[in-house]
Amino acid sequence: MAVLTKRPLLYGLCIPMLPWWDRLCHERKYNWTIDLQGVIVPHSPRSRANHPGIIDYKGKSYVFSMNWDLYHFKSAKHAEQRSVVAAEFQYNQDGTIHKNPVFQDAKLEQIEPFCPYRKVEAETMNWEYGLKTMPKDDRDIGNPNQVVYDIDDGEYLKVKGVDFAKGAERFVVSALSHLYGGKIEIRVDSPHGKCLGNVTISNTQGEYKLFECKIKNVKGIHDLYFVFKGSEEQLHNLFVLDWWKFENKQ
Repeated sequence: MAVLTKRPLLYGLCIPMLPWWDRLCHERKYNWTIDLQGVIVPHSPRSRANHPGIIDYKGKSYVFSMNWDLYHFKSAKHAEQRSVVAAEFQYNQDGTIHKNPVFQDAKLEQIEPFCPYRKVEAETMNWEYGLKTMPKDDRDIGNPNQVVYDIDDGEYLKVKGVDFAKGAERFVVSALSHLYGGKIEIRVDSPHGKCLGNVTISNTQGEYKLFECKIKNVKGIHDLYFVFKGSEEQLHNLFVLDWWKFENKQ
């Protein structure tokens, strides 16, 4: 896969080089001629993948790729189960891109605080443990909406840098449960941090329904954690999450 980027008087073509290694190249194009400009991310056993991408977002530029590091936590065998990695970069004055460190050495800073007072897709997360995503409706090919499933007791997801501003009052979530369901503990700053509230999700008979709970006093910016809890009747595949939102104090 190659990605074409456009700068003033300059087109860049970011292409993969050598399978099993992450050599991302930037190329310049003048009057249909291509000048190889070198490697964006250097050849290294720690930086391996072959699907580069470049975006500009809110005044910053990022290069994306993939690697197997998370997969190798559970298996040393090779499989096409890679995770997305990213690094911020800067263009040189002539529009070329300088070489960047391997992805594990690149630290991404959050662009701005995350607003929870809106409908947030459940797959929006900074980190998760044990969860999977899938299309909400396999029959609706044109709808890219995803849901979070395979939710077991003790697993969680994290949303970083959430700005509760002057305080939240209520939490609402759209969920589906085929059996006994379970509970979402809403916590801040760690999976074991202050609990803002608990929402119980019961059997919905195969339909997505809304569940809600009141929220204890919380203000300012915190990392948000949804910790999932089952029961003696059910510890695995508790429910499926579509979206969530907080409601602030009026």
